Amino acid sequence: MSPRDITRNSLDFREPAEETDAVPIANGDGLSSLHRTFSSLAATRSNDSSHQSGSEPNWRPCARRYTLTEHATPRTIPSLPQSPERDIYGISPRDTYLPNDHHPFYGIRTSPTGTRHTAPYLMDDSQLYHHDSPYAEDPIEERRQSIQRESKLREISLELQNKTRRRDRPSEKVVPRNSLAEIWSESRLKEFIDIVRPGFDYSKIRDIREEWLQTLSILVDIGWQHWERFGDIFLRHQNERGEWDRSDRMIPTYTLAILEEDSFLGSPWAEKFQASQYTFCPIDIEEGKSLIVSKEWKLPFVNNTSKSIGNGAYGRVTREIIGSGHFRSQSEHHLPGAPYSKDIPVALKQFETRGDFRSETKNLDILRSSLSKHDRIVPFLATVTVGNSFNILSPLADMDLDVFLREGHQRCPGLTVRELMQEAAHLAGALAFLHQGLDSHPPGLSCYHKDLKPGNILVFHGNSADFPRVGKWKISDFGISTMSRPERTDKTVTEFVDEFTHQQSSVPPPAPYRAPDVAGYGLKSDIWSLGCILTRVLALGLQGVNGMVDLDNLRATKGGRDSPYQNDHFYRGSPPMLNPHIQAWLSGLDSSRYKYRQDFLQGCQALIFDMLAISPENRPNARYVRERLHDLAEIAQPIVPRPPSTNTSVGGSASVSSGSDNIRVNNRDTRGDERYVLHMVDVANGNLDIEANVTGESDRPLVHCVKSGWAQLLEKLLTCHPGLDLETPDSHGNTPLQIAVDAAKEHLDVVEILLNARVNIDAPSQSGMTPLMSACRHGHVSTVQLLLDRGANCSLRSQDGYTSLHYATYSKSGATIIQLLGGKVSFNILRSGTEETPLLTLIKRFEDSEPWWNKLDQLLRGGADVNIAEINGFTPLFLAVRDDHCKLVTALRKAGAQLGKCSLPRRLPSDIARALKAPVELPSSRDGF
Repeated sequence: MSPRDITRNSLDFREPAEETDAVPIANGDGLSSLHRTFSSLAATRSNDSSHQSGSEPNWRPCARRYTLTEHATPRTIPSLPQSPERDIYGISPRDTYLPNDHHPFYGIRTSPTGTRHTAPYLMDDSQLYHHDSPYAEDPIEERRQSIQRESKLREISLELQNKTRRRDRPSEKVVPRNSLAEIWSESRLKEFIDIVRPGFDYSKIRDIREEWLQTLSILVDIGWQHWERFGDIFLRHQNERGEWDRSDRMIPTYTLAILEEDSFLGSPWAEKFQASQYTFCPIDIEEGKSLIVSKEWKLPFVNNTSKSIGNGAYGRVTREIIGSGHFRSQSEHHLPGAPYSKDIPVALKQFETRGDFRSETKNLDILRSSLSKHDRIVPFLATVTVGNSFNILSPLADMDLDVFLREGHQRCPGLTVRELMQEAAHLAGALAFLHQGLDSHPPGLSCYHKDLKPGNILVFHGNSADFPRVGKWKISDFGISTMSRPERTDKTVTEFVDEFTHQQSSVPPPAPYRAPDVAGYGLKSDIWSLGCILTRVLALGLQGVNGMVDLDNLRATKGGRDSPYQNDHFYRGSPPMLNPHIQAWLSGLDSSRYKYRQDFLQGCQALIFDMLAISPENRPNARYVRERLHDLAEIAQPIVPRPPSTNTSVGGSASVSSGSDNIRVNNRDTRGDERYVLHMVDVANGNLDIEANVTGESDRPLVHCVKSGWAQLLEKLLTCHPGLDLETPDSHGNTPLQIAVDAAKEHLDVVEILLNARVNIDAPSQSGMTPLMSACRHGHVSTVQLLLDRGANCSLRSQDGYTSLHYATYSKSGATIIQLLGGKVSFNILRSGTEETPLLTLIKRFEDSEPWWNKLDQLLRGGADVNIAEINGFTPLFLAVRDDHCKLVTALRKAGAQLGKCSLPRRLPSDIARALKAPVELPSSRDGF
């Protein structure tokens, strides 16, 4: 059999009826006949195709060539029947010819010279594939390579399909970036180069993985054919600065016209690329940014199911997960600006809207930038407007406070009333920040929440040692909150979002935690709501969950337990009055019923009654509530019953006999739990390990000795154990000296003993507070004097940025402490981060009381500058004007205060306006304040 017959039979060629467009070749019947056969086949295939492009280059009559037809995505390639060729060669040409799908064949063109050669295994940049691809030595090899290419593209396409998230929702389906990185591994790219010949070589793999994974994936998905042009179109295309301008990051900038250019993809690939890009290029979320994109773009959520976690004031809230690599953090907790390498759970609050949100988003940015500065207010991660859908992304909490109070508290067994009160104090601090502490532009922005309730307080748990066991409680959901601007105009956060979504009513409807004074809604209405929350928190701490739920149920009854009432609000009737069940419960807070210190219970009772005053004018401000709660938390200690007497004399104070190694106990030093006293006696007498924790407790004997103020026991311990550890903090992060200072009014002798033992006088607590700061904050004048005499550093700053002089402005005896600090520290020392002077700290806590005016007088006498502004430009006089403190405005003007660069509100109260316009004769001294 001749070579011509062998070739014809193996390829199943048939002689055509007539010759077509034969290219002259060497004479000879065998070669001429073979040429006619190849030419006829090419003509027949050309005539069969109705989609042959007029610009398609002429093909040499070498092997079977299938023309460009309509596109079919590789994901839809059907299973194909077996063929004789597969039986012989292990492959079949039918695997690359898909008449039902009209899928294109990745054919091999001949070189312009007609020379046939084998493609090199690896090419350098000078040999990269351009418009002509290498081809195989013979038709069989060519067919094998074609099948390999088709198989490889089909394999990648199938993996892309498997990695697609939310496939059942076409408008939301995405393939996250980390999934593309898994698919396009280095080994996969090497195989891709060897088989598909994509116009780049091994040296470009690193660049491809960093800059072109989304582009590659889109092209595979749409069944692109011209892989030999990939290098020219993408890798070697640069702007005038020599930068890649067709990498993945440029995809959102491509328009259809750009994609249709001859030097780019052309038609029909441009339209297919544009349609597919939204799946492979989900939005990148940038923390602190507001993004606005068209409706085709998709959020980068990789959870297949959205879990509903509640409904806000005007939006649905769901739990979502941002895919790895699609969140760029600006927080100190992550690498700023870099894609976060893990999936990020978030809370998504979504608003369906019809309006244009550009101006509203700008206002929301102002609010977010202010709120993010307080640790107990839930910050916005980002806002994203996708078409007519407005989305707010926030950190995902473990639960809300309502869930925590009912069942979530079981996650922290043994929680104490003190821990609950401390976190309630942080809530009050967050509220004070909203009311008067916003650092915003324009300046003077304040916020009242208007819907404060346990469901809008989120609880975040953490694993670090300094994280509160009860979690951090943070205020969230500002859907109906009111933002008050200097020009005395109000605009709600919901109006920032969408004025068409809901029609605001002038008076919000009554609700369990809303104040009875809703018609005149203001800052004091939030205080009422916080008082309601505090009542339930205290009930949980004192009575457990059953006692709290019982009180909750009583709120909805009239007299007896079976008598239903119309609601469970904390007030009733018109005119309103405090719910009688709440009144009765608060009135019953005494140590005969609850085994806590009487001063603690009475303090809680008085504070909550003040917060739940029917008249808003009689309620305290949030700053006062915060300070009272911090003070109450310090004394929130249970009273433990005395144990029966033993042979050890527990009826007297601890005393050491002269020349004796043993210790006896009598009354004066048994103010605490006598179980601890007995333990201390055993420790001091050498019967127990000095470093072993007290039975059932988490702290060492030394800590309990200092907390209880047992001075003689402490001296005995130090005598018996000269190397005793006096620096290690207790379970709350406070050093022994810090503990003694916090109780210094009763235990000054303990402070002196520790100082004599040469403890570190400036050792900070977990919150960064030094003993001197703590003494100044609590107004312990004698302790401040003692610490100053021993050389305590007055210039150190806490984690909050405050110095001891800043903290002195908080206490009622602050004037005396400020006088003690005179000459030891500059009275214009700045708070780190905000550049707030002690005078500004005092001004922000204005109270028209004699102790407050005495503190102002001492600061001015000590050289405090009345015109130093903090970082946002607020001066003392501006703050006094903003907060409508007319008497303070007059006093500051007398001291020479100026407004500074901040603009005044457009409309001022008449008394403030008169005070500013009145001529002031500056005094020669600062006397008279």
